[in-house]
Amino acid sequence: MPQPERTALRCRPLVISCHQCHLGQMIGGSIPMTRASGIGPLPRLLEKASGVSAVEAVFRSVQIPVQVLDHPELEVPFGAMVRLFDSAAKSAGDPLFGLRVGLQMSPGDFGPWVKTAKTAPTLRHALDRLSAALQMHQPEGAFSLDVAQGMAVWTYIPPDFSVLPIRQHADHVLPVMIAFCRSYLGAEWLPVRARMMYADPGLKAARFSLLAVPFAFDGPGVAICFPDSLLGKSLPVASGVRDLNTDDKELGSMTNVPSTSLPSRDMAIESIVALRILDGQVDIEGAAALANISVRSLQRSLSQAGTTYSDVLNRVRDRKAREFLLQTDMPVTGIAYSLGYSDPANFTRAFVRRNGTPPQHFRTSRTM
Repeated sequence: MPQPERTALRCRPLVISCHQCHLGQMIGGSIPMTRASGIGPLPRLLEKASGVSAVEAVFRSVQIPVQVLDHPELEVPFGAMVRLFDSAAKSAGDPLFGLRVGLQMSPGDFGPWVKTAKTAPTLRHALDRLSAALQMHQPEGAFSLDVAQGMAVWTYIPPDFSVLPIRQHADHVLPVMIAFCRSYLGAEWLPVRARMMYADPGLKAARFSLLAVPFAFDGPGVAICFPDSLLGKSLPVASGVRDLNTDDKELGSMTNVPSTSLPSRDMAIESIVALRILDGQVDIEGAAALANISVRSLQRSLSQAGTTYSDVLNRVRDRKAREFLLQTDMPVTGIAYSLGYSDPANFTRAFVRRNGTPPQHFRTSRTM
């Protein structure tokens, strides 16, 4: 039997769980993060199934502020995102909820990194480009492409999911992968087979009625299988292929932007703090819970990185304060409360310490 050709579309190693520990307690101390854009139409479908109060309750149950829906660029712990999909499916009473979410998503919903990948001249080049850009959305995730005996298997491998209820989240990824390939293969195209990383849950007829694809299970990720001859298919002229070199340069500039989701726990906590500030919450207990680690573990990790939770909180508050002052007309008092200060005077003192000038003077001096 010929050995399969394996194209390493992502070089970043996968994060492996240590003794079935909780997400966040990973080797090297990383907390896998993903972008809130991946939530997609979940709130709308959940509201339709169970009402608006269910949306608020589901987000609250996984400690993700519902305000994140207005900020799809923000990062969310991958484990919290997975639990959001699982909780929403249970609230809706729909075992195929994740699949329904994915069927109503466009690949471009995930961000400009996907749109740039879709300008590549062939499907294979697009998969290469998509893989290189994945770090912008989910640094701990990976894509792989296996080619053997005339068939190609394109697989999305998420961050460690061994202790997570992964099924609903995995289901929402599959239709988006198919939709990406349809940009090159036509609007009605379907893969020969799909393979999921969980055990067969049954529901064969119901699943097939939504997505007419045969399914296999217990794989290493979410995968679609198709003839390898399709990898050379060109993007339709109507889609507007741009210069290949220009697109690769654009992709390089996008993926070289520093990201707070690099696998460093203190940087991930900074993203978590920014997320929780949307709801005016700043306590360390809530941040640790959202990261799915203990407060003591969080404090120890930050100490090893030469910082403290208070330092992280102050950095995020200061950055958000300057954004509010320069980009909104929100009064200083409102900014203080939005950043979790119980007393606006405390906010003013903290702002002066970091910026050398009171908030209102900072605003007027920069907007004149």
